[in-house]
Amino acid sequence: MSKLVIDSNKYNTGRTKTRLSLAISYALLGLCPLLLTAQTSQQNDSDVKPINKDESIEVIEVTGIRGSIYSAQNLKRYADTVKDVITASDIGALPDKSVTEALQRVPGVTIERFASSSDPKHYADEGTGVLIRGLDRVRSEVNGRDAFSANPSGGLSYEDFPAELLGAVEVVKNQTADLISGGIAGTVNLITRKPFDSTDRIISFNAKANYSDFRDETTPSFSALFSDNWETDAGKFGFLIAGSQSEYKTRGDGIGLGNFHSRGDSFIPTTDQWGGIIGVDPSSPVDGPALPGQPAASVWHVPVAIHMSTATNDRKRTGFTSSLQWANNDETIVATLEHINSRASLEWNERQIGQAAQGFKGFMGSSQNWMDHAENGYPLTTENGFVTSGIALGVSPETPFFYRSRWNYNENTVKDTSFKLTLKPIDRLTVDFYYQHIDSEKSLQNYSMSGQTRGNHVHVVSPYFLDMRGSRPSVEFLSDNILTAGWSPNEDWNGPVPNLFLGSGMEQIEHNTAKANSFKLDVNYELDGTFTNIKSGIYHSDKDLTVRDTAYEGWSAIGTPWVQDDRNAASAVNRPELFERVDFSDYYNGQVLQGNVNNFLFPRMELVKNYADSLRQGCKDGWHNATNSAANNGICTGTYVPYTDKPNRVEGPYAAHNISATNEKRTEFYVRGDFDFVAQDIPIIGNVGLRYVNYKLASTGALVQPPVSKRGEPGTSLNTVMQQPEYKRYYDLAGVNQH
Repeated sequence: MSKLVIDSNKYNTGRTKTRLSLAISYALLGLCPLLLTAQTSQQNDSDVKPINKDESIEVIEVTGIRGSIYSAQNLKRYADTVKDVITASDIGALPDKSVTEALQRVPGVTIERFASSSDPKHYADEGTGVLIRGLDRVRSEVNGRDAFSANPSGGLSYEDFPAELLGAVEVVKNQTADLISGGIAGTVNLITRKPFDSTDRIISFNAKANYSDFRDETTPSFSALFSDNWETDAGKFGFLIAGSQSEYKTRGDGIGLGNFHSRGDSFIPTTDQWGGIIGVDPSSPVDGPALPGQPAASVWHVPVAIHMSTATNDRKRTGFTSSLQWANNDETIVATLEHINSRASLEWNERQIGQAAQGFKGFMGSSQNWMDHAENGYPLTTENGFVTSGIALGVSPETPFFYRSRWNYNENTVKDTSFKLTLKPIDRLTVDFYYQHIDSEKSLQNYSMSGQTRGNHVHVVSPYFLDMRGSRPSVEFLSDNILTAGWSPNEDWNGPVPNLFLGSGMEQIEHNTAKANSFKLDVNYELDGTFTNIKSGIYHSDKDLTVRDTAYEGWSAIGTPWVQDDRNAASAVNRPELFERVDFSDYYNGQVLQGNVNNFLFPRMELVKNYADSLRQGCKDGWHNATNSAANNGICTGTYVPYTDKPNRVEGPYAAHNISATNEKRTEFYVRGDFDFVAQDIPIIGNVGLRYVNYKLASTGALVQPPVSKRGEPGTSLNTVMQQPEYKRYYDLAGVNQH
């Protein structure tokens, strides 16, 4: 008879034998067919061979991917609720770079591919948010304790946590009474390694590299682990220390279209005093006038914007964990002290071409004229009432064409220190006590500057042919005017217009801090009979989160688009040092941008990175708010200045209304019973429980009132409400959940 023993440890250095293997050799071994050799013998009719207890048992150790699958399957099979598990071997064997990407392997779990749920224009080269069965209310845990961070939501960003520090990841898809409340969609539990996980000394070192073909760069990742335990007269001691450092450099290219608007001959516009279209009459059945060749009384839909973006992403992760365990000689007392430190940063540089996203504003439907030049290979085609190709000519001053440079740096730090004490005074009784302290910090710098072509000059500066008949849109610019800093072929009523100028800038700064203390006590008593276990426990947490976020209040007109002197002062033809040329010839592997117009002038990225200093220097040099700065001896005042130069700042760049603080206190109690019985030869296993939750939330903030002119007439309800100086809200909730 052969016995199968599963061992998912990668490298073990025991007292009786030593093994040392390179990580790459181990990974290759896991991919090879597993060879099992067992002692053969003659079988009897029942295919069962009596076992001689004195007979030696042959042991076959299974390691690698197949071994990790057995381990994960057993954890899932014997779980007391609906659960999936990814082991450390799974994470190491699969080509995933973060915990988030590893989670996508779990059935029912999907991950987001955007920088955030509300920002689909910015793609993430790594996965971001986690959804369980389509829902985003996912609670995170570390070693069964509530996770917390300085994110505005307080949740943990899985992509910031080094996967190399984990022993397993559990995904619980159901709520039981003993689980901390809040996991409506499910709970993700990150389990770190412990010294007592193995009786052997473990030494592990792993090195790997990622290659980015778009950037032609290779970046390294390293991780190391040491773990050992010792038997002494004072009990058993265990020590583990592990660290990891990784870099990941990528480039992501994206192409997208703006909203589709209806066009037809039933269009009813609103016009200005000169007869120009400025919007849509409320009674108009369509958003814009008919296109060339459009049949009478028909409705066609056209996209009013494009965006092409390319971004380089530099991700760095550093993780450290240390664990100390002690158990008395009969292992009725086990104590675990653990510290986890995770630091992750992401820096990205983005270049984006296209119109600004302006939703379904009235003027957007008529912001472009469309042409059919089929004889030159640029046809206007439709399918089922949707335009699928044609030449787009921007004609609306409200829809400029942008060449945007954006720099974003995000850094997150989490320090988690915990203590666990397990007591087993009798065989049937187990008591677990936990204490956890978390310190976390998040900082964000997000700046952008946009070069632009005036909207009513786009049709002569940057006309383009848009083709949506293939598997992805393609764009071809039909004028080389934009290739050289100069002037638009057309003039405005008040003079020449530059074909490109530094029009506007945006800044966002965020700095959050968070602290949490939590206590947890669980008691488990084993029974005989129908009920096999009775569990009960209490949980209390006290969390403080302070969010300092300027949001996007700091939009600044630089070469003020509606002021001719400001435009000219910040134009590429007059200020070439403000711009740099970016080659788009390999954009999207050449599958999107067609033709010879494949390089463009963008605001210099160094200007963007040093946003505040750039604006101040621009005022001195006369290209930022030229009219205003000239009148104030090179000093800009008013709205279009950096946050730190604005009035009413209470903490660095933050005004009072940019700062909010929350305190959350949660007390929970539960009782749960597990049952196991057979009814009519059908085994029935399950649990029933009750959980009481008391939740208190106190928050501070500020009310930002609109201008006095928009607060309503005296005596009206609107005006009365606007006179209130502040609001205070306190939430004190209690509830009982049955499971």
